[in-house]
Amino acid sequence: MQTSFQTATTDERRMAALAHGSILLTFVVSVTTGGLATLAAVLVPLFIWFLYRERSAYVAFHALQATVFQLALLALSLAATVAVGAVLVVVWVVTGLLSLLLVGVLLVPVAIVLSVVGGLAVALIPLAGLGYGLFGAWEVYNGADFRYRWVADWLENRV
Repeated sequence: MQTSFQTATTDERRMAALAHGSILLTFVVSVTTGGLATLAAVLVPLFIWFLYRERSAYVAFHALQATVFQLALLALSLAATVAVGAVLVVVWVVTGLLSLLLVGVLLVPVAIVLSVVGGLAVALIPLAGLGYGLFGAWEVYNGADFRYRWVADWLENRV
């Protein structure tokens, strides 16, 4: 698949940047709907790929990269939320049970700190993905040959 930025026209770079930049829409939709409509927003770069897959290998590659990146980010966020949530449930149940013996009262500050740290970790994943996706949009728009780490190589080996 040809991904060289040297052959890309201004319009192709603009559409590739739009595919990468659609992560902002995904982020906003995710935050405003509590994650319920996130998958619909992730389909935006897939739609761009569908429109350009025959017309421009450059746009198609970047749109496919953006789609896979956003889906992987969604999966990572979901997995982190479930894992952190499960750990926090166990921590708070143990704290609550031990509080019956008054020993658990000493664990309340630890449980609070773990809750805050876990919540921040879960919140930082989509923010980091947003920053990386917008950086990709900026790079492509300005003519750089942007490639998501791991995603681009994986796609080139499969497509």
